[in-house]
Amino acid sequence: ATTGERISVELTRTTAGGSTRTATFVMSTLAPIDDAARSKIEFTGPADVVGTAVLSVEEDGKRNQWIYVPEVGMVRKLANADRKESFASTDFTLEDLRLRSDYTNRSYELAGTAEVEGHTCTIVEDTAANDKEAKYSGYGKVLMYIEEERLLMWKVEFFDKQGQLIKVLTAHDLR
Repeated sequence: ATTGERISVELTRTTAGGSTRTATFVMSTLAPIDDAARSKIEFTGPADVVGTAVLSVEEDGKRNQWIYVPEVGMVRKLANADRKESFASTDFTLEDLRLRSDYTNRSYELAGTAEVEGHTCTIVEDTAANDKEAKYSGYGKVLMYIEEERLLMWKVEFFDKQGQLIKVLTAHDLR
């Protein structure tokens, strides 16, 4: 039997002016099969992006991704450069939604602790480990706030290559 996770996500984008747009999606991951990790993100709302899906396969330090857009009934393989582009009417990119466990191309360092949503979290700094990864990444660094007790990620801060905070993902009601 295969094992994995299924996560339901509600993503609310709030502009500087206070308007919001909510998207919902389901992210499914499978434990590695034949040393290949697989994940799928499928949007369930709003209506203009329902059915949009991204399949990711990571094997031998390489990631291949495909996107399905139901509006045009098309599947397209994504290039490295595509991972910086926002999709499904959100501010998030494919790079934002990927599993952050690429020990070949990313470097991870402990950066302290903080309280998030009432939980003690270890802050892990994620940066590119090589020039090629830095070229294709949309970020200079990413800070992940991970609850020590259950290893849940409560918050992610995304910084541009000049070190400016550009967006924050905050989790609520993790179970």
